[in-house]
Amino acid sequence: MNKRSIGLVVLGIIVISGTRVWGFGQKTFLGTRSQSVDAAGELVGWQQEINRATRDCCYTVFSLAAKYQRSSHPDKMAQILFGGSNLVFSGSGVKDRSHRDILADYFGLPQNFKSRICFTPLITNFMMDFDWYHGLDELLPGLYYRIHMPIVHSKWDLNLSERIVSQGTPFNAQEIITPPVGAAPFKAPAAAYPAGYLSSDRIAWAQVPKTVTEALQGKTVFGDMSYPLQFGKIFGRQELVRASDLQCAIGWNFCLSDWYHAGVAVRLVAPIGNPSEAEFLFEPMVGNGGHWEIGMGFTSHVDLWCSNNENRTCAVYVDANITHLCSAMQKRSFDLTSNGAGSRYMLLTDNGSPSQNLFFNGEAGVNKPAETQYQRRLVPAINYTTFDTKVSIGVQADIVIKCAYQHNNAEFDLGYNFWGRSKEKGSRCQRLESDRFGVKGDAQLYGLNNGDNPYVLALNATQSQATIHAGQGTGNFVPGAQYTNDNVNNKKAALGNVNTSTPDQFDQLNGVDANILEIGLEPVNGSDPALFLKDSDINMCSGLNERAITHKVFTHVNYAWRDCTECTPYIGVGGMAELAQSCFQNDNGVSQWGIWLKGGISY
Repeated sequence: MNKRSIGLVVLGIIVISGTRVWGFGQKTFLGTRSQSVDAAGELVGWQQEINRATRDCCYTVFSLAAKYQRSSHPDKMAQILFGGSNLVFSGSGVKDRSHRDILADYFGLPQNFKSRICFTPLITNFMMDFDWYHGLDELLPGLYYRIHMPIVHSKWDLNLSERIVSQGTPFNAQEIITPPVGAAPFKAPAAAYPAGYLSSDRIAWAQVPKTVTEALQGKTVFGDMSYPLQFGKIFGRQELVRASDLQCAIGWNFCLSDWYHAGVAVRLVAPIGNPSEAEFLFEPMVGNGGHWEIGMGFTSHVDLWCSNNENRTCAVYVDANITHLCSAMQKRSFDLTSNGAGSRYMLLTDNGSPSQNLFFNGEAGVNKPAETQYQRRLVPAINYTTFDTKVSIGVQADIVIKCAYQHNNAEFDLGYNFWGRSKEKGSRCQRLESDRFGVKGDAQLYGLNNGDNPYVLALNATQSQATIHAGQGTGNFVPGAQYTNDNVNNKKAALGNVNTSTPDQFDQLNGVDANILEIGLEPVNGSDPALFLKDSDINMCSGLNERAITHKVFTHVNYAWRDCTECTPYIGVGGMAELAQSCFQNDNGVSQWGIWLKGGISY
């Protein structure tokens, strides 16, 4: 191989890896650090005014901070939710479709449709952060309480962009219907799907979505669907204005002097923000998700150096808050264990018993009725795999260490903040009704009798191993066996009217559709027996976050007017950069950066 050939191979590998596409990610929900959990923000600016060595009087310190925060590294958030930044949707009729493509049929998109989707998730928060500190030294030296609560305007946007590769065309665009004698021929209405695949009738072209963007908004129904997507929608930018958690602490500085202090506190957090409702895949969250928190806090500082005239000082501060997040009721969506990531967006068939005129050939040639039958109702799986869930987090740690240099009334801070929480634990308060729903995959829902008195019959075909990418096994569109349900569970040819001398047999298509598609009529199969979902098929891990760890560096510049006799005003500006762990599979932290303006008064 010459140098040029080697170079082309390397270039090809780079291009392929750079355009890699994925299905959905391993998690259905992205939790973030509460806007109230910010030990660094609680400490900067006013540390000279709180934890005073006052022994005989009470005092109050108030601060207000305007903060702006913006997420970074959108690729990690996309990996958590989608496995990557790019998805490809393609219909079952697209030739040479990739095994990583998402099956467009599940969303009603045409069978020959193909589109590439790109996500660039972005979270922005603007908040007004209120802090209140009250020293109770008159009651007990070193005793205090403090309250902290931000009001947040949060914006969450997946920034979906779509490039349609193939818009698709109606399968019957050239069909001419011959009417009764004396009437003029006419062209049949354009249709996206033949009869039997998503409904007993053809699906009109005008009734299906034409873009992935439209399909994911949860506004469309097609075929036998009665209700659209109710959860996990992707619908532009979502915004929320709400107060975050109310953080309260009662503490005592057991060591207290002008040049050092150390103290402990009991912390209680009251949830004011919103719990997850799961209506949107990327829903705005303010606060900690509705958890009450209880825990301990530690605060300390020591002056390492002080000039002779005491107008310059260098000090180190260490604060730590450790809490437990109690159980909170939230809505979470879940995937199916056997069907993989993204399976919540597949279609399910609603089934019941007894069956009506659906039979299979049994032992010794005796025809037996099917145990169950499709009830002419298709449902998005997520509508039934979204549950009220009690979620708790064992421990959350927010630890800050900073160095502060003070010169007269000015101060400069530089510090590091560690934040981490353990993975979520949860238990569902609702259950999936067992032995009712089957995974449709790419199966035919109906068999069609093409005899003298044609009619359709609801089947009971299930594909328990289908995925978001394709139907079960080699699929239902193998040349020579298209639409025959050759890949369903426990396949067996469907029969009807078995009490007659010649039982009815059912084809996979009606004669007109088969002629248009240039497919020969073949017997269609049902499942004997069908395999239905059980509550144990719910993948609990998919709806619960893994641990999260972030590392933050920050700086703050502050000025205080300590020459005032009655009170001490102060004001400062700062900024931070927060970096999450890179391993998205075991860590759900979110990277972000932010700036703030913080001021207040002490009296």
